[in-house]
Amino acid sequence: MNQRFQGTRPVWLPKLLRYSSLHLLCALVLLLAGTPFIEESQDGELIETALLTVVLISAGLAVGGHRKLMGLAMLLLIPTILANWTHHLFPELVSPAAHLACSMVFTGFVVFRILRYIMNTSRVDSEVISAGVSVYLLLGLLWAFAYGIVAHLSAASFLLHTDPTEPQRMTSFNCVYFSF
Repeated sequence: MNQRFQGTRPVWLPKLLRYSSLHLLCALVLLLAGTPFIEESQDGELIETALLTVVLISAGLAVGGHRKLMGLAMLLLIPTILANWTHHLFPELVSPAAHLACSMVFTGFVVFRILRYIMNTSRVDSEVISAGVSVYLLLGLLWAFAYGIVAHLSAASFLLHTDPTEPQRMTSFNCVYFSF
């Protein structure tokens, strides 16, 4: 029998599978900094949905932890991603409020878990600082989802200073702008 396949994992595998809050922070910065530039492009909604998916997957992996915790994160993550992509590809099947609510629940779970990690750590290092900045940005994203739900349920909730002859809808960038 070959010695390589006796059930032991290679030494490099745990390091490859370990996911840090720095990855989440980079994904969040990419989403939040890129949104105003990609929103007006022809494939802006597609790129924005893809970036949000990267952020959500990064957040799910950053939660990490025990098998039960990771299972709960995946249980919340999978419907959120499915709702986001279903809304993007088939908008008549999933309302914006539904996919934004899924995103809010998952983001709230991630914020709670990362805050718990920050509060229980005994030493502050770059990982904890990245986690803290990520929580701040995730809270802003959480509020952006909330603003999006309100804007969908009641379009007149937000008065944007625009041309009075052409009404402007609340865009995802406006939601992010107002959330910080």
